[in-house]
Amino acid sequence: MNIKLQSIYKYDCYRDGELIWSEEKPNLVTNQGVEYAMALIFDKELEAHKPEFYCGLITGNLYPIVEDTMQDHVFVEFTNYTTSHRAATEFQKVEGEVATYLSNEVSRFYMKGSGSIRGAFLTTGVEKGGADGYLYGASVFDTFREVAEGDLLRVSITVRATG
Repeated sequence: MNIKLQSIYKYDCYRDGELIWSEEKPNLVTNQGVEYAMALIFDKELEAHKPEFYCGLITGNLYPIVEDTMQDHVFVEFTNYTTSHRAATEFQKVEGEVATYLSNEVSRFYMKGSGSIRGAFLTTGVEKGGADGYLYGASVFDTFREVAEGDLLRVSITVRATG
């Protein structure tokens, strides 16, 4: 039996309380993400460890690749939002082979200024712009999505494992 990890990222951008754009995209699970998931399941030292996951945003023209890690990645992190850290996620539920993580109410992305978003990534590293933690995966749009000062971007991530 082969195990496949996949995720769907859902993006909703609000301006003045109105939904201005919404998009759903599948993600790329990195080699580091697969190795980390396997270690959490099978490594005796990590099996009791429940990781905290954080969502970061991507900008720029370079797409994430499977070899990316938090310490060495080709994509550029978008950091022009109000919090001093990446958006914490909350584990919502598991139904069969599906787990859902959502950016929580307190740390959704409120934009400090205008910019172009290319996608998002899921990591165990909390520091905005930092290189700590494990990079689970990333999702990118086909084209840039524009945000403006005051916009709220909500990202939900549904993680699925199938055998």
